Amino acid sequence: MRIIIIYNLVWLVMRARNLFRVFFLMVCMLSSNAARADDLAQSIVHMLDYIGVDYKKIVEEKKIVNEAEYAEQIEFSGQMIQSVAKLPNFPEKNVVQSQVGALKELVDSKDSGDKVADVASEV
Repeated sequence: MRIIIIYNLVWLVMRARNLFRVFFLMVCMLSSNAARADDLAQSIVHMLDYIGVDYKKIVEEKKIVNEAEYAEQIEFSGQMIQSVAKLPNFPEKNVVQSQVGALKELVDSKDSGDKVADVASEV
């Protein structure tokens, strides 16, 4: 009888340890996801600032002044679309996705720097 009680106690302790590990891992994953979302949001803001400020110097009157910099603008505007899609759902996510998509279209079509800066600041 004693062996059965000891066995059950050991089993309960092991089960509790396993549950604690699972709980701990879940907390870590949730905090990791929140940190990842924060990092994504910050990188989106940095890309918006970069495009909003530097685009005017790179494209003038639908002509590319600096090919390498323009290629970066194209790349960053595409990365923003992907980054916004990876963010967790929030009430304005569809609006932000639409604005970032519009910004990408403006950059792709070599639209005016003022228009690009306005859309970048609205996001």
